[in-house]
Amino acid sequence: MKFSFKHFISRVPWIVIGAFLCSVGVNGFFVPHQLLMGGISGIALILLYFLNLPLSITVLVLNIPGIILALTKANLEFALLTVCGIVFNSFFFWLTAGWDIAIQSPMVSAIFGGLIVGIGAGLALWKDGSLGGLDALFLVISKYITIPVGMVMLGVNCVLMIILGILTNIETALLTIIGLFVSSNAIDMIRSGLNKRITVFIISENWETISNKILQGLGKGLTLLKGEGAFTSKEKVLAYCVIRSLELEKLKAIVIAEDKDAFISAIDTREVHGGLGIGRRF
Repeated sequence: MKFSFKHFISRVPWIVIGAFLCSVGVNGFFVPHQLLMGGISGIALILLYFLNLPLSITVLVLNIPGIILALTKANLEFALLTVCGIVFNSFFFWLTAGWDIAIQSPMVSAIFGGLIVGIGAGLALWKDGSLGGLDALFLVISKYITIPVGMVMLGVNCVLMIILGILTNIETALLTIIGLFVSSNAIDMIRSGLNKRITVFIISENWETISNKILQGLGKGLTLLKGEGAFTSKEKVLAYCVIRSLELEKLKAIVIAEDKDAFISAIDTREVHGGLGIGRRF
C-alpha cells in the first residue's frame, strides 16, 4: 500500500492517546501494588522493582528490537506508527511516574489497570500501529492464524507469568494474569468492535434508487445479484454491500425511506479483504 502522509498524521493522535492510557494503567494501578505485565513492559517493571531502573528508559531500550522488526518486516506506515508509539509510551511513562490512583485492593488495581492498558494498546492496534513491546510480533503472527491478537498475547504472556511467578511470588503472578486477561479482552473489544463489519442484503423493487442513495449517502458501492422468489417465482434483484456496524442505522433509514416494505438482512462479518473493502466503491 502506498504511504500517505495525511493518512499517517490522522492516526498519530490515537497512538498518543493509547500511549498515555497505557502509562496511566501501569504507573497509576500496577506500580503502587508492584503488579507485573507481560512482555517487555513486564521485564521493565521487574527492573524497576528490583533495580529501581526508570520505566521510561528501560522500555525505550528494550523496544529497540521491536523498532528494527517494524522497520524491516512491516509496511512503512505501521513501522512509523510503532516508532511513534514506543517514543510516546516512554515519554508518558516518565510523565506519569509516581502517579498513584490510591486504590487499596490489588485485585481492583489489576482489573482496572488491565482495562486501561488494554484500551490504550487496543486504540494503537485499531489504527494499525502499536505501542511497541511484543505487540508488533503478535500482530505479525495474527496475520497467519485466525486467533485474535489479544488471545495470542494472553497465551504467550501466561507462559511469561509462570516464569515471573517463580522469580517473585505466585500471588503477584496470578493477579498479573487477571490483569492480562482483562487487557487482552479490552484489546480485542476495541479492535473488533470499532472495526466491526456488517454484510447487508437488500431486496426491494426500488433497488436502483436505493443503490444510488446508498452510494451518495454512505459512499458505499453495492453488488447486484439476480435471483428468483421461491413462492412468487418472480425475478428479484438482491443488493449486497459491506459496511461498518456504526453505519447500519443510516443505511436502514435510507432503504426504508424509499421502500418501507424492503427486505433487509444484516450479518456480522469477521474479515474483509480486497475489492469489497470498507470505503471502496466497486
